[in-house]
Amino acid sequence: MIVCLPLKLLYDYLKKGNLSQYSTGIWCYKSSGFSTASDLINYFDKYHLFGGKYISYLKFRKVYIMITEGKHLDKKGIDKIISISTKGFSETSTQGI
Repeated sequence: MIVCLPLKLLYDYLKKGNLSQYSTGIWCYKSSGFSTASDLINYFDKYHLFGGKYISYLKFRKVYIMITEGKHLDKKGIDKIISISTKGFSETSTQGI
């Protein structure tokens, strides 16, 4: 079994989550919890992603920060989280993030 090297490096670095392979052959890193999310944010702040994955990361990071600040507990915060999650993937869509 040959594991996707970037995912293996991520897994080895974090020592959290798990690696799995779909029947299609695609490898996936899965994790849960705020501690792991914080570690992922620190990792990807240091080792940047490219293209659409970077924009997805920015959205994830913004929502994580909002949740840690308790902004998900009111209507305005929920509306902002929904807005972030439904924005497109063009470069200009990150302006509010």
